[in-house]
Amino acid sequence: MTASEKRLTEHPAALQQDSAGERLVRNLDAYEMMRERLEESAWGKWVVLCDAKLAGTYETVGDATEGMVKHCDGGPHLIREVGAPERRLIPSVFRVGD
Repeated sequence: MTASEKRLTEHPAALQQDSAGERLVRNLDAYEMMRERLEESAWGKWVVLCDAKLAGTYETVGDATEGMVKHCDGGPHLIREVGAPERRLIPSVFRVGD
């Protein structure tokens, strides 16, 4: 089982979203691949990942949300605080625009 497949089984809500769930898992996997570099250069900042690419680094979660809306199409995307302890969160999905 690949890391992406394992993550999908760990997050049942992602399974229900099919391709949206797969995109979310790709963003999570991309973050893990960048984690060490981000922890060295952006500790405590908020990052946005769109399509498994770093879209921006921000001082606050509010700024990160605004950046996501401005720079990312479709979704889902990932907003994460660099260096924050890993938490198991209920997936939240919201739509921006139409």
